[in-house]
Amino acid sequence: MTLRYINFLALVLFFTSCAHHKEIDIFDPLHAYFGEGFELQHSKVDRGHMERVLINRPNLDPELAALFTKKIFCNEQEVGFKRKGDKLALYLSAPYHYDEDVFSCYYQFTLNDQKRSYSYPFMQVLIRPYEFESERLNVDRRHVELSDEDLQRWESERDELERVYSELEVHRSYFTEPFKRPLNSVITSTYGRERVFNDNVSSWHNGIDFRAWYDTPIPASNRGRVVFAGDLFFNGLTVIIDHGLGIVTLYCHLNEIKVEVGDIVPKGKIIGLSGNTGRTTAPHLHWGVKVAGNWINGFSLTDIEM
Repeated sequence: MTLRYINFLALVLFFTSCAHHKEIDIFDPLHAYFGEGFELQHSKVDRGHMERVLINRPNLDPELAALFTKKIFCNEQEVGFKRKGDKLALYLSAPYHYDEDVFSCYYQFTLNDQKRSYSYPFMQVLIRPYEFESERLNVDRRHVELSDEDLQRWESERDELERVYSELEVHRSYFTEPFKRPLNSVITSTYGRERVFNDNVSSWHNGIDFRAWYDTPIPASNRGRVVFAGDLFFNGLTVIIDHGLGIVTLYCHLNEIKVEVGDIVPKGKIIGLSGNTGRTTAPHLHWGVKVAGNWINGFSLTDIEM
């Protein structure tokens, strides 16, 4: 064991035994070990889009690395990352609704034996403005003016989906290839459109709609694990796939589901047939993509190298 390593352990013991306001001082020896990896970087991402950002990988001695659990957070949301040569590939996204024009990313190191965490910022991300279209739609009145029974159903489904999204894989990847569009058909509604249903309900479109007549085979955009397969009030028959690293794809308004929760599906696997279930105006496929907790324009996922 090197003298420098012994000195570091002594500092750990000293600072973790001190009052809480001194615990942050442990970053002084940490910073000496990480060196260039902690220099503040800058990046940009469009509102409602995602980016894969390459960042410097911290150069931590293996003996020291064993003392810590490392996570990365951007805009207070844990994000996935994987090694890419001597870099880390980070998968981050900008929210559709956000009051600020910049957010920060930081490492969080937790001492495995002490269960105490220390954070260190390493990047600032500028959110670039992005304009979206608007549209007016007429749908079944039942899906706009909800009865007490339908409202109760929607609230139950919302809670179930929140649970599903809270249990997604962030620290592993199911995929090894780039993502692809589920269909090459006409786009009938783009991501981010401001929507008015039946002249009195406003929302925004958090996915992309593809033209698809009844029973068109729908393939998975990439390899992943099925985390939801069922019927939802607004989305109809729906499949949700967890691809790891905080990346999710969603397939809605299906006429038939061909997979089950827990299935590991390869890229291109037919997960269902298109339909007209849920709140729709005609048969089509609604394809949603969620990255780092934000619904984003899915084409910003398919357009990048993974």
